[in-house]
Amino acid sequence: MKAQFTFEECGKIFQAVARIEAKYETLEKARKEHNDLSLEFDTIFAELNYSFSGASAYVHELFERKCKAMDAEEKAQKAARKAVKDFGRMIGLGMNYDDLVADEVKRYINKGYIFNERRMVKDVKYLAKEAAKRIEY
Repeated sequence: MKAQFTFEECGKIFQAVARIEAKYETLEKARKEHNDLSLEFDTIFAELNYSFSGASAYVHELFERKCKAMDAEEKAQKAARKAVKDFGRMIGLGMNYDDLVADEVKRYINKGYIFNERRMVKDVKYLAKEAAKRIEY
């Protein structure tokens, strides 16, 4: 993380945190919708013996909705990761000594590994708070 920040930089950092929160809320909604549709479709598809043979128009439409929900979830996931990458560049992640939280965020940025989305939002907030402590005045 950079050693010092200006008030202007910190303002941009906190705006980035707000964007990250919004991206992860969108991701949670998209994931929930995809999971709900998948559960419904998988139940019906199992009853049809895993075949579209003899399936109603509703099953075909449900499959299409499930696919669109999966695409929306993937897009939301990519957007959230990009927002975290932009945040990492903003605070200079990896420039000097970083703590365990920063290492976790770096691992997510570099490899896409994430344990929990809510945890990532908390980690980003923590790093923003640490950046605010380094304001040059």
